[in-house]
Amino acid sequence: MNECENKNFALIDYIKLLMAFVVLTYHCRPWDDFQAEGAGKLISVLTALAVAFFFIASGFFLFLKIEIPLTKAGEKRLKKFIIRTVRLYLFWSLIYLPFAVYGEFAVYGESIPKAIVKILRGILLLGRNYLSWQLWYLPALAVAAGILLLALRVGLSEKKILLLATLFFLTGRWLDVVQESGMPAGIVVRLYFFIFDSTSNGVFVGFFYVCLGMCMAKYRFVKKRWVGQKIWATVALGVAAFFLYQYYLIASLFIAGAAAVLFETIVGIEVKTSRMSYLARRASRNIYLIHMFFYGIYLIFFRTGEGKNLLAYLFTLTGTMIYVGVMEAVRRISRRREMRTI
Repeated sequence: MNECENKNFALIDYIKLLMAFVVLTYHCRPWDDFQAEGAGKLISVLTALAVAFFFIASGFFLFLKIEIPLTKAGEKRLKKFIIRTVRLYLFWSLIYLPFAVYGEFAVYGESIPKAIVKILRGILLLGRNYLSWQLWYLPALAVAAGILLLALRVGLSEKKILLLATLFFLTGRWLDVVQESGMPAGIVVRLYFFIFDSTSNGVFVGFFYVCLGMCMAKYRFVKKRWVGQKIWATVALGVAAFFLYQYYLIASLFIAGAAAVLFETIVGIEVKTSRMSYLARRASRNIYLIHMFFYGIYLIFFRTGEGKNLLAYLFTLTGTMIYVGVMEAVRRISRRREMRTI
């Protein structure tokens, strides 16, 4: 049994909660009202770090209880995780479907046939539609887990899988550079972007980070050594990504390094699991999934003119926190009723 299985990782839940707020802030862009480009760049770097952290954490916790070489029980757990993630994604895609319809007709002015095709493409291939941009994480997570399932089935070792995932990650960053710079691209590259639009998916992003989480679950033991040095290394990598943000390929590598070091550092700091940590875990998930719903409501029904990003942020933050509170209240009432029936 991996030593990590006996440890408490509540600090990861608290960090994920903070990062969920970072993602909310990024999508609302309150700094635009003040023309604070530096703040925008900082939030962009932190958001990229947050998404990478989410993937790593998912891979870490998933593989804490999955043995390698893959057993039948491990394969069953992986399949169950994939199915559960896909169901969650489809549920939230349905919740955000009215915004997708609004976007295609009211914002983009598409015809009915083209709007239907674009919405289906967004759900099935891109993992996002108008005002549901954050949902791409869920299908990316499912795809990454699926690739790992296939790789483990054929008997690849963790190190070989990590090497393969790194190659895919670097290929994705190169594709982004080609797309953004307008460099001459072959028909395969053009066809890829015509179909999938970007590399923010499970193949070129999720696979690499979930694989990192898997390797940390199998090879990294919880130790408090060099915590200070690791924190400084995370800060240094983040600062480098900030100042080199215009150089996308280099910045993305620094962000990947910062996410890996940060997660490894937090894993090494044991914080006892408690009711508050479980609350933080549920809240981070709910904040990530619901915040664009409230942002969409403000954008469609209340926003008039320019320069209202701060108000959008406050509205979204308030609505999101009310939702989190209501969900917790409903959960507690349900548990009390269950206890009474026992």
